[in-house]
Amino acid sequence: QDWAMTQNNLGTAYLYRLIGDKAENLEMAIASYTAALEVRTREAFPQDWAMTQNNLGIAYRNRLIGDKAENLERAITAYNEALKVYTREAFPQDHAETLFNLGLAYQDAQQFTDAYTTFNRAIETVEFLRGEIVSGVESKRKQAETSNQLYRRMVEVCLELNQSAEAIEYIERSKTRNLVELLFNPDSNPQAAQSPNLKDQLEQLQKAIEGEKRRVESATLPYLNKLRQQREQLATRIIGLNPIRYSEIYHRLDPETAIIEFYIFENCFRAFIITRHNEQPHIWQSQPEDLDKLKDWGKNYLQLYFEDKRRWQSDLHNQLNELADILHIQDILNPIPLQCQKLILIPHRYLHLFPLHALPLSNQDYPSNQINLTPLPNEATEEKNSPFLVGEGLGERLTQQYLIDKFPKGVSYAPSCQLWRLVQDKAKQLNGLHESVEPHPNPPLGKGREINSPLNKGGEGGKILAKGSEGGKILDNQGKGSKIPQFRYLFAIQNPTDNLEFTDMEVETIAKAFDPRYILKKNQATAAALAEPLTAARLSNANWLHFSCHGYFNFNVAEKSALQLANSVVSPVPEAAGTSQYLPISEDSALDLDQCLTLEEIFQLNLPNCRLVTLSACETGLVDFRNMSDEYIGLPSGFIRAGAASIISTLWSVDDFSTALLMIKFYENLPVFNFNVVLALNQTQQWFRKATQRELLQWLDGKTEIEATQNQKIKKRLEQNYKPEHQPFKKPVYWAAFCAIGE
Repeated sequence: QDWAMTQNNLGTAYLYRLIGDKAENLEMAIASYTAALEVRTREAFPQDWAMTQNNLGIAYRNRLIGDKAENLERAITAYNEALKVYTREAFPQDHAETLFNLGLAYQDAQQFTDAYTTFNRAIETVEFLRGEIVSGVESKRKQAETSNQLYRRMVEVCLELNQSAEAIEYIERSKTRNLVELLFNPDSNPQAAQSPNLKDQLEQLQKAIEGEKRRVESATLPYLNKLRQQREQLATRIIGLNPIRYSEIYHRLDPETAIIEFYIFENCFRAFIITRHNEQPHIWQSQPEDLDKLKDWGKNYLQLYFEDKRRWQSDLHNQLNELADILHIQDILNPIPLQCQKLILIPHRYLHLFPLHALPLSNQDYPSNQINLTPLPNEATEEKNSPFLVGEGLGERLTQQYLIDKFPKGVSYAPSCQLWRLVQDKAKQLNGLHESVEPHPNPPLGKGREINSPLNKGGEGGKILAKGSEGGKILDNQGKGSKIPQFRYLFAIQNPTDNLEFTDMEVETIAKAFDPRYILKKNQATAAALAEPLTAARLSNANWLHFSCHGYFNFNVAEKSALQLANSVVSPVPEAAGTSQYLPISEDSALDLDQCLTLEEIFQLNLPNCRLVTLSACETGLVDFRNMSDEYIGLPSGFIRAGAASIISTLWSVDDFSTALLMIKFYENLPVFNFNVVLALNQTQQWFRKATQRELLQWLDGKTEIEATQNQKIKKRLEQNYKPEHQPFKKPVYWAAFCAIGE
């Protein structure tokens, strides 16, 4: 038996040997595994026999000598032998891994129907085992990356079988599974927190499963799998996420909306275009060299961003032009019918990091009446009292068109169709409540229309201040009145670090349009304050959440990404800075994450009435670009899961001055566009980039909500840095970081 174990280990060493001839190493591996099987018989040592059969199958699948088809048939035979012992009931993890290997062999042999059946069985087993890998973040990540290969292979097989709709379903199952794995811990789930009974049931089932797994008698296996089945059903009830079918995606779309879902494969990337005008998705596929260019572009883009932000800022427009060419964005857009006025983008992996809505389009794609010739005076690009570059360049030029210009009803993002369904249902629920519920004469928290807080002063009598408001109604662009929404309670975090020059103006101006409102200002915005029961209730009941602060994405542990609160910076860096409690932000300082609002804590929030979360902070839309799984874990997914219908987040470190102006204009636009978050943001971005200095000054003249001293400060800065004809915020760096996620 020891000799057979050594032969098996020797075969594995040869299988993965890096030195010597690869073909010869594989032959030695096959010889060692075959020798081990002389002792490791199914009758004498069934589990060891199955292990060696699986290993032998791997060696034959990769064999370089002999007929390829014959080697694959031998691999298939070996895997099927292993599965006689590695059953789902007895050894579910080994069962799933061997099924995956068998599916790969079928796929290599172009036996796609068999590959489909095999991968499907493997996926069912992987999902059946959900929640049983609990040995740390790195183990979970590796498991997610391995599972991603399984789903990706299934998608490839579906496409080979011309089952494009089913391919999308498996893409969605992959994305959903990773999010569900994070949410599986009942302590991280708001619904579980509200249902102690369900939480207790889940914990009892988990303990029972672990107890049964420690027993090796085969008689306990049926009971163990029964427990697993009960756990899966209970987890689904708690989490509330079920796989979405393509038919549901199709029927949820209206005739004016299109979805572009990207997916990155090993040798290409594809775009799945879904509209109501075609029952099946249209699929655009890149060439292998396009994927190589995309990888190189992404690497250079991120390296420049992290190492030389000023150069990254000045070169952003050119970089986006390159990305548009690499993605062949116009070829992807061509199949979308002209009737589609709205676009939902669903990126994949590192594509989540890039402002796809700001991809430049060639002017020939637009009718001549949509192209503006803008004569500009001569001006050399220079820096003027701003952390960002300013200046418009030289001479006469065409006004650049971007992707958001092509879709008049807006371009938004979704992490997946699954989460799009979640926010769509939430938006419908809130709209139904707004239509059916009469405004309460008093806010639900505190007395009077203004929430009593030492941090809050004054109110506006319940009116939402907006351009064109008349008699309790707000006029849209066509002069049609729309009711002020009954749900108008704002909760805001304002400049907790007290080092953002224009953030106070931003929040104080925005807040005047809401009643009731509750603002935690500067050093009052602490983790302890948020944890107070009354403050926590106010946050939970808010309809609009606005965070104007610093944000950080944690690339080592995404769940430890955070919005910075007051008193959270520690310096010098503690000796325990290597622990998960601290996030280094400079050589001599770190964030104490216990004093911040982390993604972990956001997942525990319950926001039943929340229309919008605005993350007016840096890098709030980032995800881990090093992660090879389909995982989308970031601050937006946390707020979506907590109950928000829409989120505005940022893809890079944003400038305080330009962000304050853009945010004020966005909230001004919200009632103008009937509180359509996507449309209001897109229209704000279009206005912001096109507005001249003269137009900005005229706009500021009418903004009586801005405190007079602050208003003059802004005007002075604009007058000192720009001529009347200049467009101060034309460059994408000022407006393209902001993304609307959700409905």
